[in-house]
Amino acid sequence: MQKSRLDALFSLPTAAVVLAILCNILWGSAFPFIKLGYRLFVIESADTPSILCFAGIRFMLGSLLVYVCGSLLERRPLPLPRGKVLGECCALGLWQTAAQYFFYYSAVAQLTGSFGSILNSTQSFMGVILAHFLYGAADRMTGRKALGCVLGFGGVLVATLGNHGGGSAWGVTAMLIASAVFAIAGPWNKSVTQKADSFAVCCLNLGAGGLALAVIGFAMGGHLAPQSPAAVPVLLYLAFVSGAGYVLWALLMKNNPVSRIAVFGLLIPVVTTLLSAVLNAEPLFEWQYVAALVLVCGGIFLVNKPRKAA
Repeated sequence: MQKSRLDALFSLPTAAVVLAILCNILWGSAFPFIKLGYRLFVIESADTPSILCFAGIRFMLGSLLVYVCGSLLERRPLPLPRGKVLGECCALGLWQTAAQYFFYYSAVAQLTGSFGSILNSTQSFMGVILAHFLYGAADRMTGRKALGCVLGFGGVLVATLGNHGGGSAWGVTAMLIASAVFAIAGPWNKSVTQKADSFAVCCLNLGAGGLALAVIGFAMGGHLAPQSPAAVPVLLYLAFVSGAGYVLWALLMKNNPVSRIAVFGLLIPVVTTLLSAVLNAEPLFEWQYVAALVLVCGGIFLVNKPRKAA
């Protein structure tokens, strides 16, 4: 079957690297904006129901943006899958969006930001390791990939030196579960996008997962009450991050080896650290941030370095 122009673009190694970096920069920007959104909606860190409502509305808006964007590109209403494929897309949404963020936001309430970021970064090398067992020779773990993951995770650790936090056993467990859910969703997403349009998959993924989170949040007594004119634009930006991030990620996973793309998730905590420093007036030009960027970039280079021809 001939590839579409979009698939051909995302399968180009150089384009895949640039788009994977862009995708993870978007996701890395989400954390400081989520904190800003909590302040603008007056949501306390312990108010889990309202946090789930906030996340659910965000993802449903992201789903709507994906649908509009896909329809514009198709020049007609976005065709949604039917039957078993429709059910699989919704199931993926319940797993990748609802389950992951349920555990993630539960962990955020229990852990400090730096410690939670370290734990969450484990999803990157979980994806590389999982791909080795799922795809065998097509995406095998090598010594070079292993070293790249070690360097990248080392960069994440260096970025938080002197600022480690603690948390409850449940918080640690919830964050590790969220990371595992995300890693497992990568190959599943790759499989589903082979059967249906990537925009349709992302639309249903975000829509089904967001609806589930919102229903759970409101059923638990959560609420959303914007207290500033800036609250809605911040929520819309987060919806854009969700929609654009999921579409980019799905197309990257569809057209590239999972391990090659998964490692870019190591950029998220570094970007989050840098943007949080800018937005929250935290120290920026410190040696650990520079060292972290060097290590992460080195890890990405090793994982993406092509093998020498035999």
